[in-house]
Amino acid sequence: MPRIRLEDSSKIDNNVWLIEPSEAHHLLHVRRCKEGQKVEGLLGDRLVVLRLEVRDDKLLGHVEWEEECPPERSLWVLLGLTKAEAFELALRQVTECGATVIVPLRCERSVVRIDEKKEAAKMARWNSILKEATKQARAFRVPKLFPLVQVKDITTLALPAFKYGAFLDEGSVELLSCRPKDEAAIAIGPEGDWSDEEKKMLVEFDFKPVSLGARIMRAPTAAAVGTAVLSMLLEKG
Repeated sequence: MPRIRLEDSSKIDNNVWLIEPSEAHHLLHVRRCKEGQKVEGLLGDRLVVLRLEVRDDKLLGHVEWEEECPPERSLWVLLGLTKAEAFELALRQVTECGATVIVPLRCERSVVRIDEKKEAAKMARWNSILKEATKQARAFRVPKLFPLVQVKDITTLALPAFKYGAFLDEGSVELLSCRPKDEAAIAIGPEGDWSDEEKKMLVEFDFKPVSLGARIMRAPTAAAVGTAVLSMLLEKG
């Protein structure tokens, strides 16, 4: 069933939604939906199943039924900044894998440098990517995206008690062996891994060094693997 987000659509009465123009265009001209077809609308705290109607060049959705959002455990992903395509892929993948909060990190080995003038435009694009990824994953809520921060400043964030840093160093424990409860955070470095100083800071900030396995992964792959494993560990409780 096709999915849309309803945050930018408007409810014109208790049982009818006026679907936002870009979502309407996507349904009618990209997904080729027909009048009377059902779609799923994602809206933070609930899922709404809608039956489509075209009226006066507008797309309406008649509510068939609603489903409340199940309880969601908090999963923070602190993501080292990489080149544009790789970082956008990582954003999509961690969203699909269960991230609820994403913090982009300026790292010493981040090749990309984003100045303040361009940051607002980047944030808008990244938020758009997160919204699209929630449709693929059938995620009720869009992850909260923080502005770019440096590793030294992450202590200003209200992070969960269970914190893990993905390191390539020998001696890191396997993430699979960890047992987080209720909420957790994982930090994934950029291509080339963390600098020695960043590793030292993360350990000082109570991030437990963890391994994602024997293979050396590209940053987006590591982000997806780390997020997926941690999400499953949280689900197990």
